[in-house]
Amino acid sequence: MILILLLSFASSLKVSPIPPNLTPPTYRRSISIAYDNTENSVYIFGGGRQSGETFTNIMWHYNITSKQWGQIPINTPDIPEPRAGSSMTFLNPYIYIYGGTTDYGPSSDFWRFDINKNVWTEQPLFGDIPQEKSFSAYTSFIWKNTTYMAMFGGYIQTDSSNDLYLLNVNKLIWKHIIYKVGDTIPKNRVAASMVFYNESLYMWGLSNGFSDDHENVMVYRFDLNEEKWFIVRKNSTGISPRNYHTVAIYNDYFYVIYGVFLREGFEPKIVKRISLVGEDKWDVVEFSEKDMRLFMFGAVHINKSVYIFCGSNTDKQFNSVIKIELDTNEVVYESKNYFTFKRRHSYTLFRVGTELLLFGGTDQELLYNDLYVYDLLYETWSLVIAEGDPPSARYGHCSTIYQGLYLIVFGGEDSNGKSDGFYIFNIKTKEWKTITPNISPAGRTGCCMTSYDKFLIIQGGKTSSSVIENIMILDMHTKDIIELVNFENNAYVSLINHKCWAEAVNNTNYINLIIATGEYTTGKPVESVFSLKFNPYNSKTSVELSYRHNTTEDINWSLAGIIPLNDYFLLVGGSKWSMYASNKIFLVSYAEGLKDAKILNTLTEDSHYYYRHDIEHYGKNIFIGFSGATYANVVKKQYILSHFYKLIPENDTENGFIVCSSGTFGNNCEPCLPGSYKAEIGNQDCDLCPSGTYNKEYAATSIESCFPCHFGFYADVEGLTLCKECESTSFCPVGSDNQGQKIFYNSTMSSQPAVYVADVYDPFNGKVYYFVYFTGMILFLVYLFSPKFRDKVTKIDYFSEKHSTKINEPIIKVRTSLGGLITIIFIVFQTIYMAQTFSSYRTTNILETKTLTPAVTRDEIFTSSAFTVITKFIHYPGQCIKNDGTCSDYFYKILQDIQGEHISCKKQFNPDICIITLSCPNCILNGDPLITYSLCEYRSLSSGIQVTTSSSSSVPGYKSEETFYIGYDNGTVFRGDINSEFFFEVTRSIFESESSDWPTGMTGYHIGPQAPPNYGSSVSDIDINYQNCVGVKISLDLNGSVLVTRRSLKMQFILMVTSTIAAVFGFLEIFGLGMIFGEKFEDYVRYRASKKLNIDAVVDRRETLERSFDYMKDNENCSGLNLNIKVHSRSRSIFPSPFDVANTTQISDI
Repeated sequence: MILILLLSFASSLKVSPIPPNLTPPTYRRSISIAYDNTENSVYIFGGGRQSGETFTNIMWHYNITSKQWGQIPINTPDIPEPRAGSSMTFLNPYIYIYGGTTDYGPSSDFWRFDINKNVWTEQPLFGDIPQEKSFSAYTSFIWKNTTYMAMFGGYIQTDSSNDLYLLNVNKLIWKHIIYKVGDTIPKNRVAASMVFYNESLYMWGLSNGFSDDHENVMVYRFDLNEEKWFIVRKNSTGISPRNYHTVAIYNDYFYVIYGVFLREGFEPKIVKRISLVGEDKWDVVEFSEKDMRLFMFGAVHINKSVYIFCGSNTDKQFNSVIKIELDTNEVVYESKNYFTFKRRHSYTLFRVGTELLLFGGTDQELLYNDLYVYDLLYETWSLVIAEGDPPSARYGHCSTIYQGLYLIVFGGEDSNGKSDGFYIFNIKTKEWKTITPNISPAGRTGCCMTSYDKFLIIQGGKTSSSVIENIMILDMHTKDIIELVNFENNAYVSLINHKCWAEAVNNTNYINLIIATGEYTTGKPVESVFSLKFNPYNSKTSVELSYRHNTTEDINWSLAGIIPLNDYFLLVGGSKWSMYASNKIFLVSYAEGLKDAKILNTLTEDSHYYYRHDIEHYGKNIFIGFSGATYANVVKKQYILSHFYKLIPENDTENGFIVCSSGTFGNNCEPCLPGSYKAEIGNQDCDLCPSGTYNKEYAATSIESCFPCHFGFYADVEGLTLCKECESTSFCPVGSDNQGQKIFYNSTMSSQPAVYVADVYDPFNGKVYYFVYFTGMILFLVYLFSPKFRDKVTKIDYFSEKHSTKINEPIIKVRTSLGGLITIIFIVFQTIYMAQTFSSYRTTNILETKTLTPAVTRDEIFTSSAFTVITKFIHYPGQCIKNDGTCSDYFYKILQDIQGEHISCKKQFNPDICIITLSCPNCILNGDPLITYSLCEYRSLSSGIQVTTSSSSSVPGYKSEETFYIGYDNGTVFRGDINSEFFFEVTRSIFESESSDWPTGMTGYHIGPQAPPNYGSSVSDIDINYQNCVGVKISLDLNGSVLVTRRSLKMQFILMVTSTIAAVFGFLEIFGLGMIFGEKFEDYVRYRASKKLNIDAVVDRRETLERSFDYMKDNENCSGLNLNIKVHSRSRSIFPSPFDVANTTQISDI
């Protein structure tokens, strides 16, 4: 074993109790009380709670001189059962109690407590044995050198009474006072008050049954010598009846102090007094406290002072000590009202910000699952009223703080044995939830637990069968549990009741889990400080154990309190072999290369032993929680006596070791201001909250304490305590670091392959027709006006056999210019027709059909050359990517039934969008593919989510694409455990083509909507701050059919060719008929023209003949008769020509 140097400092840590009066009893009323004048102390026994909780049987001690509380230890199993309203007296060294109300009603047992031996003994009853009594008026006094306790009235088993008993405390003999006939006797009373004065007992209080208002307020005196009651004051004006009060006599004045009249709901705020020797008149005593209401308290009268302990009013309960000075009318709080709770051990204690959280534990009688908060600034405790699903009452559990916002509880012992459940408590919203991991771990107790990054790490502990050494790691993002069982170098770390914490190994994913203190299954204390090195990010990692150093017997403890302090840890108390407890405080090194330990002395005369406790660190102070019970240094099982303490370093030596806690900084370890945080220990400066966030808390310990700005606010700089309000013309979603403009998104978008339309290619863009028309017009004009042209086109006349012939005459083939013109027109037309036919064959010869066929009838392997799913988290303030551009370490994906995928991430700014792209070249989808994404990094939230699924279509040159969008614009964001769901229908498709223009057999996927999206977990306002993840689940439902797109030819090539050839001859006949019709028409026109020419020739010749015979003379003679008569002038439309004009349109075919 390595020798460890133990250094002890002459002055070290100041131990300061919290509160300064030490921990008082819990709030209680109806206590029993006795005064010890030798020690100027008060003993308090029993009592109960206004809320109806069970009575107590714990004895408390309050030293009036030192103003400190203490619980009296018990060294015997025989004790009175819990009760309230007992009668109690003191005669050194014994305390006596009689009666009181238990769970079974008023009791009649008589007990003695030895304050030196701390032993209870039930006493026999001698003399006039009293009946069962509770809430009697009682007082202790010395009369004739004998100590007495007087007991009047109170509850009996079936009613109340007005009996008076005197107990000779010296001889323990009871005497029942027998009233004489005709004496003035008080009526039955409950919770009246009585005081000894001048050999008499003075009694005042409300009579039971409320029979007579006057009798209720009379002051009675019992003369001890005459054994007779007298009424000394009868005035009923100026005072109201009451009970559960106290009375006192000072300077011959009888004081009635506080109390209550429950039936009337009357709680007096003033003290009344009446003179016992002067005027019979009640006066108001003007005390310095004007608004005090109090009843069911305990009181002792010491000279001119009245001390009031505990009690209640109708609004609250008390454990304070109040001194009332009857001479000066001052009210002084000797011990202020201080909320506390039943002390316990085997709880967990953690600091979050400026608060300590204490959960669970036991006091060997009860198990607890309540949660208390200690305010480090105001030094007060409060009960947390939690909601949700809390853990069962337990002790010995392991816990840790996660992200500075959550308390995690696992395991422990409850009423059913060892628990196996995980629970998480939101410190801000005060809500419990269960954590459901992927597997259920074995229940255990006495394990150690810590958090690191996103992991909860649990080591060791005792299951129902054995003590184990496994390391269990729970991923808080995925809720997956892995267990590390592969330990190198034959490590043996099967431990219980130990402590552990995690430290990073530089520039790696490995951590060192440091384990200190604890014990083996045999109860033997651990003799070493261990380091377990492993990679929590790798489920197949092995654990490498090393020994930081071996420790000495002096510091081998289990169930101790530990605080890591850089290279050292502070060790407070502990137990050994379940027998002994420690009162030592050590600084023990655990860094590699350091082999020393230091004992820290405490600046207190008392020796405090601690075990089954917990400690915490704030600033440079160490807070020590309640401990298990001890007797000297021997472990006890019951009646916890410890208090709550604060250790304060008193010199520079300790200041060098006890550094600033997380959340504090500087030489004086001041708390980090709002708008900042500090996760590490040390005096370095705090880090500022990033832009887009704010923090209103002091001493924050994690960046998660910096919350995203609310909707309508933004933070454009770091370190804000409140975000800035967004201008009315701008848009600021949750987590904004600047003001922007609102962008609108369509809820659905779709892009699918278009219906096939022939792509007719026209290089002339339709202008060829203008060219044809123009050229044809030119040809026609040339034909009409150019004989040479007509001569030339005559040579190409194809229709030589189509020209007109005469019956009964030989058929002679001739060529004409019209035939030549028709031939040219036919050639041009046929050329255009054939070109269009061939073009149409290539372009408009396609018939596209789409059909759905069962997938089982197809044997193809369906792939997509480009299948993508683009997911956009819109208005996403998180990082999304790492510095190298790859996806965040806190991005999680689950892919099902999809092969060949690649996922990439991209962060877009203004607006902030995290884009996750799944690319799947040559993608194969099997079954019903499912894509699940989760982003669980800091500030992982989104105001909107858009998912676009697209695939290359089987139709060449097209893709199929469908888009869904869901979102909020009112401050609600997607964040939580339930992912938003998007549903797409994927139909396998194949393309078949008879044309060589497209490849046949291409496959792809047709994307369509299956159902509207389902919104996932959505939160708003403060709840946004306390969720971790945002995610999507994308369902690609593979349709059972195959979409077949087929492009077939309307006409086959050979058919097109033959039909075109046939059309040539058909058109040739049509053109021939046209030419014949043209020639016939021409012949007809010529015939008519020839006929008219002949007529015109005859007319002309007659005219010539007439002139020859002088017929023109008459016309000339008559010309003067009517000058307006026009000479008939006939225009000639045909030029004169010889009668035997040849047919110029025909040329003999020689």
